[in-house]
Amino acid sequence: MNTEKWKGEHGMTRMQAMNFLGVVKGYIKGRQLQCRGKLDNSTPWVDVLDNPTFSDNLEWRLKPEHELVPFDFNTNLLGRVIIERNHTYRQLILDQDSDVVFTRTESIAYTWLLEAYTFVDGTECGKEQ
Repeated sequence: MNTEKWKGEHGMTRMQAMNFLGVVKGYIKGRQLQCRGKLDNSTPWVDVLDNPTFSDNLEWRLKPEHELVPFDFNTNLLGRVIIERNHTYRQLILDQDSDVVFTRTESIAYTWLLEAYTFVDGTECGKEQ
């Protein structure tokens, strides 16, 4: 008996599956989907009009119900855990100043935090206008 497990070329981690499940549940409930290419986080999100393909070349999210703007120094983010979209590496916010938050390994601008990260629970790293 062959006990070797198949590993898909475009596999999905459990964390990615959990995030994707939230997108699919929102779609079923009638929420607006958005997508963009996975390789370039600087491309804008685009509304998906009908019948999404859920291609693994694309990054998917539910369109925010309210437009978000980046956090600023007035929002206390210390101790919050963030995760870069399409990754599983979690980072703890240790400090912040007027333009960036600091983790153990890097500083992240508030604008980039909104574009490229979510909190570990899947909520966006931004605030309502």
